[in-house]
Amino acid sequence: KREPRLFIAGVLTGVEGYCESAASGLLAALFVQARVRGIDLPQPPATTSIGGLHRHVKGEPVANKKRYQPMNMNRGLLPDLGTRMPKLQSLEACRARAVRDCTAWIAVLGSLGIKS
Repeated sequence: KREPRLFIAGVLTGVEGYCESAASGLLAALFVQARVRGIDLPQPPATTSIGGLHRHVKGEPVANKKRYQPMNMNRGLLPDLGTRMPKLQSLEACRARAVRDCTAWIAVLGSLGIKS
């Protein structure tokens, strides 16, 4: 955190798992690309897996944790839907929200000239 020129990915960031490590590498590459171009990269949406993990690594968990723990992706990292519903309906609502928000985020990246 004290060295803004350094970007890390994978388990060094505090994620666990192959997909999570690959996602952190993709995000690091996007941040490097933005830095080289002098662009402030918008954070990935908290409603997406990559955004939830990014918030967790930055120390902005949805749940107030006193001590940092490495993490795999799980629904606990995503904001609540705000309403109770059956599990399968809830999963579909989370998926639809993530697709919508990630699509919008990717469009913003594209408008900034960032290749995702």
